[in-house]
Amino acid sequence: MDRWTIEFLTNLNLESYVELLRRQEVDWATLQVMNFDDLLAVVQKRGPAVKIWANLHPDDPQRRSAGPGTVPSPAPAPGPEWPGAATPPKPATELHAEGDGALDGAWSQADPEDAEVERLFAEHVNMGLDYNSLDSVTRTEVLGGGYTTVDWASWGAMQLPEFLNLNIHRCRYLRPTPVQRAAIPAICTTRRDVVVSSQTGSGKTGAYIVPVVHLLAAGALQRSGPHARAPSPAVLIIAATHEVAEQIYFEVRKMTHRSPQQIVCQASYGKRWTDFRPDVDVVVATPGRLASFFQHGVLQAEQVQIVVVDEADVILLMSQGELLPTILQPCTHPRCRILLFSATMSNAVIDMAHQLVREELFVQVGKVIELPANLEQKLLLIEEEEKKAQQLQRLVQLFQKQHKSCLVFVNTTLRARLLAELLREGAGVAALELVGTMTLRQREAAIGAFRHRDCLVLVASDVAARGLDFPFLEFVINYDVPHSIDDYIHRVGRTARAGGRGCAISFYSDHRDRRMKPYLIGILLENGQKLPFFFEEDAAEANKDIANAPRCRHGPRQCTSEAAAAP
Repeated sequence: MDRWTIEFLTNLNLESYVELLRRQEVDWATLQVMNFDDLLAVVQKRGPAVKIWANLHPDDPQRRSAGPGTVPSPAPAPGPEWPGAATPPKPATELHAEGDGALDGAWSQADPEDAEVERLFAEHVNMGLDYNSLDSVTRTEVLGGGYTTVDWASWGAMQLPEFLNLNIHRCRYLRPTPVQRAAIPAICTTRRDVVVSSQTGSGKTGAYIVPVVHLLAAGALQRSGPHARAPSPAVLIIAATHEVAEQIYFEVRKMTHRSPQQIVCQASYGKRWTDFRPDVDVVVATPGRLASFFQHGVLQAEQVQIVVVDEADVILLMSQGELLPTILQPCTHPRCRILLFSATMSNAVIDMAHQLVREELFVQVGKVIELPANLEQKLLLIEEEEKKAQQLQRLVQLFQKQHKSCLVFVNTTLRARLLAELLREGAGVAALELVGTMTLRQREAAIGAFRHRDCLVLVASDVAARGLDFPFLEFVINYDVPHSIDDYIHRVGRTARAGGRGCAISFYSDHRDRRMKPYLIGILLENGQKLPFFFEEDAAEANKDIANAPRCRHGPRQCTSEAAAAP
């Protein structure tokens, strides 16, 4: 089987699964718990039935016409009808939940809310996860007394409800990533706090959304007593920025779609304040917004049983961290748990986390400073500002000709605006800027245009570095070297996500960036990267203790004021 066939199978949507069922005569219960290897075995065993897929080649005109990152739909082909049915199965958007057929629990388009979630599924972009790359992490450990490590290597092993299994497959997640295999059982099989550290793009969001939805569906987060004063959700998900809150909200909506228990998720970000439903189960918001809700009685916290802190390091080390006690203090439920997730976990973050969690399990996937294996890091020595601008224009023009996207990071809002204008006027490149002083609507428009490849160049301050997912992003350029190693990790981690390939290029000046030199050398060596010639002399004496490198709260950080500006 060639690579393109595997890539295509990795991107199967629900309609394609139905087609596979119809033509392969594999029962639905078996298919929905298949892992990737099982699926490939079926295809290889019954090769002629999927011949139309295997014949599609990367250079096939059907793929080229579909545009970058698009997977063509299988062409219709004769084959055995669905067992017991007179006609082929309907597309997923026409399937209904009633009845005793093989597709009980699938979808209908009965109301606008269903249509909105179907749109989210339709817009879901999946490059085809490179599980071999994701599985290549150096170590996976779950530390904590009294816990027996459980490794759930497939979705079927987790015994998830049918609707959740179906939603996972509609997102084309064929098997759990290492962080999901370690974190999900730690959350589902215990009632302890959990701290998770794993590299960028490794699936941390799914590592808490899947168990949260599973526990809600299983009735493990039951709330008692009337909610006379205000709604009291069972789950809070705290995001560092409004953009990340929106992104998480959409993911929860997809995972809770068509749950028999009618799991209700609502979010508040930007101008979306939300009148919360009395039966709301999950609330997603920024720390400032949640603290305000509790302070003014918009929400009550007595029934909260899980608090998820996404990108915990940035929240703890910024001014937002001061709001966490305000949020957690009224969460008085005896079984209330805290789940902290982050790509970087410095000693300072761990010390602050210990003030919030108790008897926690610590899930460590990879090394403390491990970056994706498929991420290539390059540094260019450029001292003069004029030459930096010229080099940026040359690179961006080259990427534009190759139809590749590029995210450019700078340290100040003013520089982002000036560089974006320079690229538009001087290089003829359709570049957009993304800075914290823009309105939420303006930021959403820029993120949407870049994410959907309407614009291939985005110049951003650090407000874009944390948590945002840009599928198919090939290049990151650090026009300015960041002031902290955390920011460097999160910046370059915007590419090479989910096992994909990417390249990060940093413009280094020995005059301006000397303080970061030993830590950059350390992170390059720890991740098997070749040192540039101007680092070789200092390699022997370089400080490779990244845990003690400058962190987010040290030195100037433009994102501190930007990300915390709005409540």
